[in-house]
Amino acid sequence: MEMDQVFGHIRSKVGSSGLVASATDQVREKCKMSMHGIGGLKCVLVDIDEVFRDRPSQKKCDFVLFLENSSGRLLVVPIELKNTRVEPSDVCAQLQEGASYAAHVVPQGIECICVPVVIHGKNIHSTQRDSLNKKKVMFRKNKLTIKTVKCDLPRNLYNAISASI
Repeated sequence: MEMDQVFGHIRSKVGSSGLVASATDQVREKCKMSMHGIGGLKCVLVDIDEVFRDRPSQKKCDFVLFLENSSGRLLVVPIELKNTRVEPSDVCAQLQEGASYAAHVVPQGIECICVPVVIHGKNIHSTQRDSLNKKKVMFRKNKLTIKTVKCDLPRNLYNAISASI
């Protein structure tokens, strides 16, 4: 399946209300996710809050980015924006929901790379960072380490996933 077909499949599963119209910077709780460096790449950005609007109390991440990387593989990026205290168990649960949702909307048989990302406002205390590093997000039977990057950095999302692009 070609990547345009993969993206078409994802868009049809998500529905128009959950799609972010253009790959522009996003802000939640005064925490900015910079799309600089990503906007020109083939991608689909899903607003998970919109997708699960009817389930406001459910733990979920803010966004999932689907992106074609330089080797033509699909990169799946569950993203949580936190301007307040980062609670590792909660953040991991939110990213896990995003990864599970992504696994559901990606067509079967498509090889993916998943990189869960927390974009945070304040410095994460070393004990929180250690705890977060020990937490893993599962995606298609793979245990993944959570990447962290600060809200106020330019190209913050690109920096977090650049090794996989």
